[in-house]
Amino acid sequence: MADIKEPLIPKIGVVTDIRIDTPDVKTFRVVTPDGKKAFEHMPGQCAMLSIPGVGEAMFSITSSPTNTEFMEFSIKKCGCVTEWLHSMEVGQEITIRGPYGRPFPVDTEFAGHDLLFVAGGIGLAPLRSVINYCRHYRDRYGKIDIVYGS
Repeated sequence: MADIKEPLIPKIGVVTDIRIDTPDVKTFRVVTPDGKKAFEHMPGQCAMLSIPGVGEAMFSITSSPTNTEFMEFSIKKCGCVTEWLHSMEVGQEITIRGPYGRPFPVDTEFAGHDLLFVAGGIGLAPLRSVINYCRHYRDRYGKIDIVYGS
């Protein structure tokens, strides 16, 4: 596994699964060519996905950090990079850099408290990682509520 201190160094990612969530949202499961997770991350962080000759864009990492085998990205088709991603097939490669961004304080400020997650606009994708992390460590938190408006 790559060192978390190397977020600017691109790593090769292989798409191992593509799930159609809605007509314009797909979830991509990505591993390195040797079948490992590209890097460690915390809830709320994101990564840069690149397609040589097409471009690159930043996406929320939607898989929980507790998953040690792969990373997932739920991506809405809305531009040239996402259009290309949506045309990908299992087995194709992309490059991935990260993690980027300040993570949610799940182990400090969230611990021992009731949690309210509010999503709208761009959807639940940026919150999926933190919600799944809190579900995995359910005993660390009080009541968990999710409010979603579209």
